[in-house]
Amino acid sequence: MTELDIAWLSGWLEGEGYFGIPHGSPTICVCSTDSDVVEKAAKLMNSNVTIAKKRTDPNKVHYKQIYRTFVRGVRAIAVMNMIRSYMGTRRGNTIDVAIAHYSGKEERYSNAMKRRWANPTYRNNMLEMMKKKGSEKAKKAWKTRKSKLIQHLVLHSSTLQDTCTDAL
Repeated sequence: MTELDIAWLSGWLEGEGYFGIPHGSPTICVCSTDSDVVEKAAKLMNSNVTIAKKRTDPNKVHYKQIYRTFVRGVRAIAVMNMIRSYMGTRRGNTIDVAIAHYSGKEERYSNAMKRRWANPTYRNNMLEMMKKKGSEKAKKAWKTRKSKLIQHLVLHSSTLQDTCTDAL
């Protein structure tokens, strides 16, 4: 992403964006009736565009369609860090709170996952899940667990990284 892209995204999010920590997860969300602008922001934040509300009421034909994009968690923190220097005082303070909240949460979550991984039963079940090529349900469950393991465990411990790499 170029410096110009970062500046554009910062300006647009400063005026139209939402920064917060709903349900304990840092979030950036933005809605607009201009699909091209939302698509550009989604591309820059590496997210998808969704239709916030389908307009089906025949009495409100003149209402425009609303498009939305958002990022949460690690990706939201990455975007917040990237645009922080361009933001005004109020938005900057909100971003600082979200980053500080997530930093503490990430450490707590990481420690909980390490304790779980230290349990031989849990570890064996996870390794079996890695090797399993069975049902779609198992694949979906593993995909979710795999991303959490990679994000919060593997990066924090070389022995866990070796174990997971061997299993994959």
